[in-house]
Amino acid sequence: MWIWQHTRHAAHPGPLGFVDVDKPVAGVLIAAGAALEVYDMYAVIDDTPLGPPITAVVLNPATVVADAAVDTTVGNISWTGGTPPVRGVLANNDAGNFAILPGSNTVKTAKTPLTEGAHTIRVLLNDDGGHVTAQDLVITVTPVVPPETPAATQAKVTTSKRKK
Repeated sequence: MWIWQHTRHAAHPGPLGFVDVDKPVAGVLIAAGAALEVYDMYAVIDDTPLGPPITAVVLNPATVVADAAVDTTVGNISWTGGTPPVRGVLANNDAGNFAILPGSNTVKTAKTPLTEGAHTIRVLLNDDGGHVTAQDLVITVTPVVPPETPAATQAKVTTSKRKK
């Protein structure tokens, strides 16, 4: 939005006979004799956020196994509200264990192996409407399930045959 403001300034003859004013002006009308009518143009910035705020931020599925390879998808961040596009960054990535791919809202592993248990990351989301939202999200790192050995599989088969 542009606003035109009218002000009146005293005019002084300069060394070369021109009229000097103490500040730059956008438009000038010379009035009777010793004064200038000045119209200055100012930009007024309205920084009120546009659209609805970003709410209900979740990470789904938010679970990964402890020995997952680097770049394994942990989950996708979703939300309601905001003015697209909405961008996410990690403000706290749990000691570098997780990352958000630039230009996406997908959380991936950044290190391996991970420690089992609950890990908290802090996500900052911002949108083109001027909204910024911070949200803590919990990622569950599950234990590694060892593969069954052929001997263990054979023992189960033999045991089930004996019961009959």
